[in-house]
Amino acid sequence: MKEYFPKAVQVIPFNNYHIQIFFDDRKIVEYDLVGNRDLTKCITIDPFVLYELPEINS
Repeated sequence: MKEYFPKAVQVIPFNNYHIQIFFDDRKIVEYDLVGNRDLTKCITIDPFVLYELPEINS
């Protein structure tokens, strides 16, 4: 059996440090970057962690 690997196809940033992530299977989630941001570095977020967030388009 093949395991699904979530692929983000679009990310929309908002002024309040929230982002919406659109996945290739049409799932949409929202992530709050406030507690996870560092102005001097980029962040890398595991797609599996994001994919497990509650769906906002249900």
